[in-house]
Amino acid sequence: MNASTTTVVALLAAVMGADAYVAPKMLNLNHGPTNEAYRFRYSTPDEPYLTRLRNEHELDKCVSGCKDDLARVRAVCHWVNGRWDHNGSNEPKKRDPLSILEEAKTGRRFRCVEYAAVTQGCLGALGITARTVALKTADVETRKSGAGHVVVEAWLNDAKRWVLLDPQEDAVFTRDGVPINAVELQMALAEQAAGISLGQNHADASTYTRWMTQYLFYFDIKLDNRVGVADRQPGKLMLVPRGAKKPTVFQRKHPTKDCTYTHAIRAFYAPPE
Repeated sequence: MNASTTTVVALLAAVMGADAYVAPKMLNLNHGPTNEAYRFRYSTPDEPYLTRLRNEHELDKCVSGCKDDLARVRAVCHWVNGRWDHNGSNEPKKRDPLSILEEAKTGRRFRCVEYAAVTQGCLGALGITARTVALKTADVETRKSGAGHVVVEAWLNDAKRWVLLDPQEDAVFTRDGVPINAVELQMALAEQAAGISLGQNHADASTYTRWMTQYLFYFDIKLDNRVGVADRQPGKLMLVPRGAKKPTVFQRKHPTKDCTYTHAIRAFYAPPE
């Protein structure tokens, strides 16, 4: 975790107060079988853009010595976290990983959105399927600002699981040593479970998870997750608790476009083909 981000999270936790934290309620989602199926598209590491990203930034060195996919994800997350210090209001001139990294070399600082985009690209370049996940608060439609946070989920092929990582925080989530996704994190927090870890760079997960809790209500992902391609198709899938409103606007003024809504966890977390 870089210093500026640590300060932001610590200040938010201080404002909330140690006694003010209330564990979230378990979300009412469909945990069972579903007939819903969606076509997700992901990059392959031999695509020219990702090959260039891998070579120019020597990403093989980043994961050298890693013995499994979780270790590789942690190494990439840590590498991206160190490229710049967080700034929640700066946007890059271009939104692709190579362009963001070039701007970062000049001292530019960026948001969670850019940490996630670069991490997704770097993982894809190394053959690890990844997608950005836009987390949203329950009041996403009416809150003026701060209603969302963008993270990454990566498919661990050797473990056959999705794992949640937040490169802005240099955090990769496990529960009792088992990788967990964003919904599994929400469930663990609702159960007030012990054993949640953000990784070796975080001695205490409580401050971060208290801050993160507010964003674990709506979850949305793109259907087309390819990186650096010109023909990427629009459309996204949003996981919505039963009984909750299906958001059609973000922070009062940004329409939610091309969105399909589901309650089905298994549809949202389908293994990549």
